[in-house]
Amino acid sequence: MVPGFPHRQLARAAAGAAGLAAILALAGVGLAPAAEAQDPLAAGASAHQSMSQVYSADGVRYEAIAGRLDDLFPTASAGSSVAGNAPALAVDVVPPEGAPRRLLVPGTEGEEQEVQPSLVYEEATSTLFVLWLAQGSNGRSHLLLDAMADEQWGHRVSVTREAMVIERPPSIVLTRDSPLRTVLHVAWSAEERAGVRTFYSPVVLFHGEYAGWNPRLELGLLDSHPAAAASPPPGTVYRAGGVSDGVDLRSVVLAFANDTTGHLLTARSRVLPMGLVAFSDEARNHLIGVGGTWRRTARELADDVADHLGGLAQEVHVGARAYLARAARAFVLENAGVIATIEELGDALRRHLLEAGASLLGQEFETAPQTCGLVEVGPDDADQTEPAVHVFEVCRIRDRALPEIGEEEVTIRASRDGGLVLLTWRENDVVRFRLSEGSGWTEPRSIEPGGDVDLLWKSLGR
Repeated sequence: MVPGFPHRQLARAAAGAAGLAAILALAGVGLAPAAEAQDPLAAGASAHQSMSQVYSADGVRYEAIAGRLDDLFPTASAGSSVAGNAPALAVDVVPPEGAPRRLLVPGTEGEEQEVQPSLVYEEATSTLFVLWLAQGSNGRSHLLLDAMADEQWGHRVSVTREAMVIERPPSIVLTRDSPLRTVLHVAWSAEERAGVRTFYSPVVLFHGEYAGWNPRLELGLLDSHPAAAASPPPGTVYRAGGVSDGVDLRSVVLAFANDTTGHLLTARSRVLPMGLVAFSDEARNHLIGVGGTWRRTARELADDVADHLGGLAQEVHVGARAYLARAARAFVLENAGVIATIEELGDALRRHLLEAGASLLGQEFETAPQTCGLVEVGPDDADQTEPAVHVFEVCRIRDRALPEIGEEEVTIRASRDGGLVLLTWRENDVVRFRLSEGSGWTEPRSIEPGGDVDLLWKSLGR
């Protein structure tokens, strides 16, 4: 388990999900927020505060524009109403041919200021995701998410679930690991009296519907180092982390600096195949069923569970099924006389098989993690009454003490497996950088005038 991370034992997941045999044939998309656009529609252009745009494969441009309601949707009536002065957020839909359309993002025409909008377009489902900060007069913001398909909006989600002081735009990566499931991975930093805290939240959509709850994980809890007496690096580095594409279609990599300890960490989050979750749930349910009917020896119980799992034809690939059935047998033999009730033993077996399956899949990764834990996502955090099929494995990959760097334009880039980190900053109009090296860092170097950090990163094979 990852120290300090939440673990929730949820109810049985629905059976019949895709198995481990399809792992290497999954399809997905990973996109980052688009850069600012420079060509908004003419109406009210001077009042627009921030913009973001993306394109679909057929050339439709989507652009997010924040501003006064009357500027975004001008009317022929003279003057301005109180409602018309309210800040709002709109999306322009601009096809390659034909007239552009401007659509109001529902619920944004209120007192809060919509700032730093970002768009992500998922081609597989023709869905536009809109993420923005709804900032109050006290400077605190809710990080909100909505989705639009066929110009119909979904249900707005508060990713943060509470107002926070967020200065830099959140980072976003979208993954799609099956025809049924899309995950938006969101990371952001929030200012607190005690310092900067970095958060990560996977937002799951299953059959196009929000899973009902998204965990909000404080990444600093991954750091096992004691609090530092002082934090010599500049505060800018603690706001520079985020989420980026991982090594496969189910994973993302997280890189962030923890100002409590003065360390920079990389981590991996990936959603486990639904077939593995269904298989582990079946093991739990069968164990409780046969173990609760009449008294059996630990060996009889272990053999029964292993035989049942070995005969399942649909859940996982035959090789993985045999491995997990053996793991289940060994676990029951070892723990049947130790764990008090059959229900507790079933829950522990389920968790053990999820961890064993995740470890088996982890052989795909070049850089081995330092420690891992499971985070489960169901419809309701407080009262779990429905099956949960979404389980994430979150692993700490590497951690290093922060080196001395400058404080202007600090960026953190991590390789797809989290093993390599590039720190850059600007100093006297020169871009300086350090690369991670073993448990430390290289000496500071400079990029030639006119050089490009992205080209440097690509030259490293990243």
